[in-house]
Amino acid sequence: MQSVFSDGGIFVWNNWAPPKANYLGWRAGLGRVADKVSLRKKGIFVFDMNCNRCGLAEESCNHIFARCIWARSVWWNVFHWLKIPVLCDANDVAEILKHVQTQVDSKKWKKVVHLVALGCIWRIWLARNDKEYNGKMIPVHRLVETIKEESFG
Repeated sequence: MQSVFSDGGIFVWNNWAPPKANYLGWRAGLGRVADKVSLRKKGIFVFDMNCNRCGLAEESCNHIFARCIWARSVWWNVFHWLKIPVLCDANDVAEILKHVQTQVDSKKWKKVVHLVALGCIWRIWLARNDKEYNGKMIPVHRLVETIKEESFG
């Protein structure tokens, strides 16, 4: 399954990843997740609009997955672990997925890297929700270890 992002990029469904990770990756790539900015636009009252991890900006989809310093630290560690070039200034999920899908290597390795990226998106979302609803902050290093374990476990 493929879907076109607004920037012309294409989302590719990865049959090695769980459907929930593919679906979230697709929705995040389109910028359509239930973030605080989107909820406010729909008329839902949100007490604190700031990111619950960094507190530096309003929580939009792009901030959750790409712009938040916490999420950037996760991506930096995952890219370093995968030995692919670190994308330091990504603005959204579509840009991250495009970066991952354009790496030079075998088809199988590209699929593995794509799988890890989808797992990373899934885990960043779960960590965001854990902080938002349970007040539990997951340290970057622990989240990266979880992503590694789940990717090859």
